[in-house]
Amino acid sequence: MGKREFLEVYGPLISSLKKAAGVMAAYNDIDGVPCHANRYLLNDLLRKKNEFQGIVMADGTALDRLMDLYGNYSDSVFAALNAGVDLSLWDDVYMHISDAIEQYPQLLLKLNNSVKRVLSIKFLLGLFDDPYIDENDTNMEEVIHKSNDLNLKISSESMTLVKNTILPLKKGSSLAVIGPHVKNIYHWLGDYTAPQLENQYDSLIDSLKNYTSNIMYAKGSNIREITEDDKLINDAVEVSNKADAVVLTMGGSSMRNFNMNFLNNGAVSEESILKNTDTGENVDVASLSLGGNQIDLLRALKKTRKPIIVVMIQGRPYDITEVMRLADAVLIAWYPGQKGPRAISDILFGKINPSGKLPISYPRNTEQLPVYYYQRRVLKNENYFDETGCPLFEFGYGLSYGSFDYKNLEVSYKNNRVLVSVDIKNTSSVSAKETVLLFSSFFGTDVLPQRRRLMSYKKILLEPGQTKNIGFEIKDDRLLYMNKSMKWDKPRRVELSIKGLSKSITL
Repeated sequence: MGKREFLEVYGPLISSLKKAAGVMAAYNDIDGVPCHANRYLLNDLLRKKNEFQGIVMADGTALDRLMDLYGNYSDSVFAALNAGVDLSLWDDVYMHISDAIEQYPQLLLKLNNSVKRVLSIKFLLGLFDDPYIDENDTNMEEVIHKSNDLNLKISSESMTLVKNTILPLKKGSSLAVIGPHVKNIYHWLGDYTAPQLENQYDSLIDSLKNYTSNIMYAKGSNIREITEDDKLINDAVEVSNKADAVVLTMGGSSMRNFNMNFLNNGAVSEESILKNTDTGENVDVASLSLGGNQIDLLRALKKTRKPIIVVMIQGRPYDITEVMRLADAVLIAWYPGQKGPRAISDILFGKINPSGKLPISYPRNTEQLPVYYYQRRVLKNENYFDETGCPLFEFGYGLSYGSFDYKNLEVSYKNNRVLVSVDIKNTSSVSAKETVLLFSSFFGTDVLPQRRRLMSYKKILLEPGQTKNIGFEIKDDRLLYMNKSMKWDKPRRVELSIKGLSKSITL
């Protein structure tokens, strides 16, 4: 990535860290310089330019990786301390700081600065005021209760409905609940999950019982492991024939088996990856195809002529073009956490109106990558010879049980601020939440600008028939680009858009 792209895309993110307590350096490099040895990144840009005062910590065993570059402990210590890495994580390199200071006495000042920052955070956390924890403290139960409530809220509001011709379901409907995720909570939790207590959380079947008592279950398919016989599929077809509708989980898993082997940094080792794990750190796959017999299962269930609701459990995109064609409804649930089954049940039966929006441009398949909405605006044929160039779903896409009408976009520019407002009406008969996305497009620049950029967003609740005027205020230092002289500059014109409405201002 070039410096211009780095500063335009990551510059605003770095500037938002000013009041953060801590930042972790990344394993990767920028233009060949490892982040853990990048003084420009961690000191000049983060600390000096953006006035960050917290600690910079290493990623797990990342400092040891510097040995491959520098060849010895002292030079590796120098590179990391000089760059501004305050805290080591499971590394051996910082165990050799004293040797490095003997060779590089000027490092002592760097070390003192790092120690000061680490101690400052510990004082802020109160670790020296009350260093001992009461083992009989009962507050943990309250913390867990609040955590569960928060998990339910977050999972409910992040799940993204991308197709619907049948939802919400009627209470009492008989359901065939099928899929490899249904009975194993670990499939719902994502990577780096701690061991869970047996029967600590409700399964999808348990949660659906809040709305119907007529539930039949079949596994149907594994996540990755392919079965040669048709028993799993045949069992799923049999229970589906007896049901009013089918709820089918598809997707992947970051499930950890705690007897497996792990790398020094905590990632799963390649030789220990289970046949049904396809996502997570060190679990890289080249294909976006769904694993196991999942597509064969879906095709077989389609022949039953029963309505099919697909719930995607996933930590990354999959090729779901056939899923979209065959299913009657598709809900992307991501890895929704321990309360995910409850959130899904509430959405399927209409207690909660889905309001999630896609935080990515969702690709059609592997061959189409990369797909992202803020590419530079270039006059070219966007399509491939054998495939469209547009994503399966655009960034920000997401359906609701409600419907909304956007009108009266107003944009003004005064006192170095851009004021934007729009009227939004809930035109449906149900209360619904809507996320309002404000984008900008630059014109009159001396380098190719991004097609558009997300400037701000707000999530609002609208009752049936209700109209709200939603306003945004954008400081004009957000309306900058890096010109060909590598200086921040203003475009001549900025187009601001919300949901197909757009207006331009001249700066």
